[in-house]
Amino acid sequence: MDQNAREFLRRLLTTPGPSGFEQAAALVWREEAMSFADDVEWDVLGNSYAVVKGTGGPKVVIEGHIDEIGFIVTHIDEDGFLWFDKI
Repeated sequence: MDQNAREFLRRLLTTPGPSGFEQAAALVWREEAMSFADDVEWDVLGNSYAVVKGTGGPKVVIEGHIDEIGFIVTHIDEDGFLWFDKI
């Protein structure tokens, strides 16, 4: 992995992005996509799209999600067990 890819991965993994609050992580992804894509767009729901124009051949779609599991600790009992709730 080259240094640019390593830095992008570090930025993406250290940017909070729990479900419903993934705007900052999506921005990191869009900024990176602008360096290689022909077109980068996003909609009002925060979905981001990048298009890399090809030179023929089949069209390919690569999908993923940017959010991460998010929770908050609501209680720690006397045995040290954690109680969680969604964000």
